[in-house]
Amino acid sequence: MSEKTKDPDNMTGKDEQDQINDLFEKTKKFADQAEEYAAKASAKIKESEAYEKLSSALKKASDFMDEKSEEFNKSDLAEKLDVLKDKAVKETDKYINKAKKAGQEMADDIDEAIDSLKEKGRKNKP
Repeated sequence: MSEKTKDPDNMTGKDEQDQINDLFEKTKKFADQAEEYAAKASAKIKESEAYEKLSSALKKASDFMDEKSEEFNKSDLAEKLDVLKDKAVKETDKYINKAKKAGQEMADDIDEAIDSLKEKGRKNKP
């Protein structure tokens, strides 16, 4: 190596670019090796007995849930729950409308009371 490359204060633009390129290549090589290692490790895991057992158990659980979901959807209970939901929505709407009406009536009564007090105040002024 020349004296220029050994002394970081005496570097030229080309030397810096070479170092950047070298660092980039090393990083790329490291990333490729890491990817290769991860692929090999993943393949080993997939070949393991524990992975097979876990996959089998998850498949059975998924199938069971699908079966129970289909049974529920075919049952009268699902229809009854839908009817109950519809009734609940209707009742809720009815009570909301009653509450709105009561609130409006109270607001009207308050307005009337305020107007009445104002009118009494005007009459009592000399």
